[in-house]
Amino acid sequence: MKFVEYSVKNPVVVFVGVIFLLLFGYLAIIQMPYSLTPNISRPTVSVTTTWAGATPYEIEKEIVQRQEKFLKNLPSLITMTSNSREGSASVNLEFEIGTDMKKALLDVSSKLSEVRGYPANIDNPVIRSTGETISPVVYLFVKSNTKQSVKEFYTFIYEDIVKFYERIDGVGVVDILGGVSKQVQVILNTKQLAYYNITIEDVITALQNHNINVSAGSLDYGQRAYRVRTIGLYENAESVYNTIVKTSNTQVVYLRDIASVIDTYELPTAPNMHNNDETISLQIRPTAHANVLELINQVRILTNELNEKQLKQHNLHIDWGRDSAGFIQDAIRLVKHDIILGILLAALILYAFLRSFSSVFVVSIIIPISILSSFILLHAMDRSLNVILLAGVSFAISMIIDSSIVVVENIHRHHGMGKRMFESCIDGTKEVLGALFASTITTVAIFIPIIGLKDEIGQLFSDIALASSSALLISLAICLIVIPSLYYSLAKLFAKNTNITRDSSNKSLQFFTKILFINKFQPHFSFLQKKIIFYLRRFKYTIDRTFVKIGIFFYDILAKFLTFCLQSFWTRIGCVGIFGILSIWFIFLLFPKLDYLPKGSQNFLIAYIQAPNGLSYEERLDIVRRIYAYNAPYMQSNGFQGNEQYPAIRDFYISAGTTSIYFYEISSDPTRIKDLISLMQESIDSVPNISGNVVEQGIFSSSGISESVDVNIVGFDIDSILKSANSFMELATTYLPGVRIRAFPSLDLNNREINLFPDMRSLAINGLNVKSFGNIVDVIIGGKKVGDFRNQEGKIIDLVLQSDNTTQSPEDVLYSQIYAPSGQIMPLSSLANIRQDMGLSQIRHFEQDRNILFYINPQSSMSLQEVIETINNKIIPEMKRQNTLQDNKVMMSGNANKLHKLATHLSGGFLLALIITYLLLTALYSNFFYPIIIIFTVPFALTGGFMGLAFVNRFIAHQNLDVLTMLGFIILVGSVVNNAILIVYQSLINLREYKMNVYDSVYNATTSRIRPIYMGMFTSILALAPLIFSSGAGSEIYRGLGAVIAGGILVSTIISVFVIPSLLIFALKPPHNKVV
Repeated sequence: MKFVEYSVKNPVVVFVGVIFLLLFGYLAIIQMPYSLTPNISRPTVSVTTTWAGATPYEIEKEIVQRQEKFLKNLPSLITMTSNSREGSASVNLEFEIGTDMKKALLDVSSKLSEVRGYPANIDNPVIRSTGETISPVVYLFVKSNTKQSVKEFYTFIYEDIVKFYERIDGVGVVDILGGVSKQVQVILNTKQLAYYNITIEDVITALQNHNINVSAGSLDYGQRAYRVRTIGLYENAESVYNTIVKTSNTQVVYLRDIASVIDTYELPTAPNMHNNDETISLQIRPTAHANVLELINQVRILTNELNEKQLKQHNLHIDWGRDSAGFIQDAIRLVKHDIILGILLAALILYAFLRSFSSVFVVSIIIPISILSSFILLHAMDRSLNVILLAGVSFAISMIIDSSIVVVENIHRHHGMGKRMFESCIDGTKEVLGALFASTITTVAIFIPIIGLKDEIGQLFSDIALASSSALLISLAICLIVIPSLYYSLAKLFAKNTNITRDSSNKSLQFFTKILFINKFQPHFSFLQKKIIFYLRRFKYTIDRTFVKIGIFFYDILAKFLTFCLQSFWTRIGCVGIFGILSIWFIFLLFPKLDYLPKGSQNFLIAYIQAPNGLSYEERLDIVRRIYAYNAPYMQSNGFQGNEQYPAIRDFYISAGTTSIYFYEISSDPTRIKDLISLMQESIDSVPNISGNVVEQGIFSSSGISESVDVNIVGFDIDSILKSANSFMELATTYLPGVRIRAFPSLDLNNREINLFPDMRSLAINGLNVKSFGNIVDVIIGGKKVGDFRNQEGKIIDLVLQSDNTTQSPEDVLYSQIYAPSGQIMPLSSLANIRQDMGLSQIRHFEQDRNILFYINPQSSMSLQEVIETINNKIIPEMKRQNTLQDNKVMMSGNANKLHKLATHLSGGFLLALIITYLLLTALYSNFFYPIIIIFTVPFALTGGFMGLAFVNRFIAHQNLDVLTMLGFIILVGSVVNNAILIVYQSLINLREYKMNVYDSVYNATTSRIRPIYMGMFTSILALAPLIFSSGAGSEIYRGLGAVIAGGILVSTIISVFVIPSLLIFALKPPHNKVV
């Protein structure tokens, strides 16, 4: 206790300590990295394998199934999914939170090294510490400054530009979309092949045997060692042209004798357009633990450098498309503004109760000291400055104010008892030290189960818990050391040995007028200054009298009702029973459905288009042109400034790949982004034979956490899965009206295929086998890549072998002429049976089983729990009744699974918080019954929390009971018990030290604490009000949480001042008797 007296006697030491805290707190806050939310993504590893020209079925069988067989046993693996598409395979591995990524990457690499039986011509698997589920955080667009098509610069961009972005810390992968790579095409002449008796296999073997360097080791000679190599790699098209294909006796057949060689580009496959220009898109996906804001800043700096150097030399430039930095900065700026506004509103309430500028100043100055000091600890714990952390700081403000008020009010009460200010500051602080310690420890302790939570939500909760706990622990020390010292110093400054409340305000008025009238002008304005002081005093007197009358009026009402509640055994029973029953009834009445994360959106809309499978490049290009033409009149780049119907489109991008078509739009007015949804949907509907959904980019999308419910239709037979999936889609549309449903892959089995079934006898007679026949077909249809080489500029050039028999239609395949080793030229139809079938463009696996995935995005008014219950209770039973489910299974993943686990964890966390609070209070009071009385306030807080949530839903914005909002109820356990602690603590002091009887002890403790209790309640609510009522970027994250805490504090405060004293009278006995 001596530290309180020391602080009062040595204000200079305390002042210097405060300066140190403010200085180091400021340094900490400017050094912390910025981000929208804490890192809340799971460790993810992706494995990508390329096999040029292979169909999805071949990819699935030869690559994916082999890799999954070994990867399924990885330690800490949570989920394994894969996607087999034409030419490539991707396997996505999601690990438990806390998994060491370096070890996980090594484990994946080790398992892949065990895979055997790959086809000979596949590329090595590429392992990355990111996955397809993590959304790009930056979109960049390469454009040409000349008439030369930007598509032709793909190789330059891929080899000379992308590498710089991949080196930036935090970049997981850089996707490059659009463009065509350089090729050297060898066009075979079928007649010349027959003339020289050369087969396609001979040509392939000759090209591959020539295009190689062979090392022969080293040769030691004298003092030197010489490396010996045989050089054969091609350097240009001419060296390819001079390849020797066959020799017989004296005849040498060169490639130029049987083929022509063309230095050209591959055929385009994916049209891309940004605003009005053709483009190559670079999409940057972060790693799971990236500092997104710093990553974006580094990308911006690098982009500017590349535009000034490498790209400028090639008449190219990169346009900055979309990034999330602006939204992050706006969200952090908004919550900072809300915190400052909350402090100012709380200060107004403090003045209304205290009517003393100095007292308000003391309490108000404690808030920034505590908050800035807390950032010292947060920076030491390597936290980022994000919206969640700042929300935790803002929630701590109300608790900091409560502690400050208790100390200031008690000092003022002791001074009103006739003590000197020095004694009042020491005695008043010491008297509430135990209560403050108990309330702070119980509040901090309830965060223990929160910090222990795993999953993404545990990462979110930990920032709130650490921010609030740091601020509260530091504020406890500051309240006990700084407040008495500062209060005593102000008392000496403003009014020696007089009433600080009365005279300090007059001194403050004089101080402000001295600021307004500079000393050298003061003689000329002394009269005006006196008048201003007079009217200010009069105004203050009127305001003070009004506040006093209001305060007395409500105090009398509360005191009379308290007297009524405590007057007899039955009134006390009635008070406890009625309020208890009403609270339980309201809890059941208002309990809403559960949701996962807050539904919020950024200034970013993305439309996913479902087009028929197997569309040609020209058809996809036509879709791009139609959608662009529909949106072009509304683009800001075309002069549109917005109107009442639509805001201007600031940024537009569309991509039409072979497996997916999508486009995005960004509004010039972020507050009107939702107005563009109808425009985007209309542009999709304007194109025949396609459909699509427009999805708002969620707040947590950059972390790979979507707002959708993921439903997997799992089975083995693709036809059966498609039948079940179509049934699910139809029923989901019926039972979940208004939801946006997207299937992946498409439900249309209309990807046209031409399957050749070789006649083994015919092949054998003509000197062929299945492999050589397949190579011939590959060459004839689209060209076969037989290798690559680096040209003289160092660029990788693909070497592609093609036939002069161009195929324009499926019928052309039937009559394509080939030269067989038997020496005959014959049509393909004589060697194989040809059949046209339908197939899938992609094959997806969920935990090794084939599946179709549905992304279900509910409306903002529909909770995740409602969607899950509808699927489980209506859709699946109806599918079973109609026998459309067959042998397949419906499995939920993603948020659906997480919600059930999290609800269980939070329920356990809530009970654990109650137990921790009870045990701490038991230890502090050395009594098992008093803590039960204190915890009796929790049901009233729950009622108030649900009322606050209902209020927000009714008057502000739709707010589901998401997991962040649920956290508010856990925080309430530690917050609302503080008022009960004050009443119990003071009652015990009255009973033991002042020798009052039980009734007087309880009544006096309650009435003497009504003012600080209600002061704390109003300041807490007004400090939280800006968080509840704000509607800017990221406000959805903390609005529900703030509403629950504010509502819980309001209702529990009003009720507890009546219920707690009623219970306390039953428990207290005079000191010579034992407590019940």
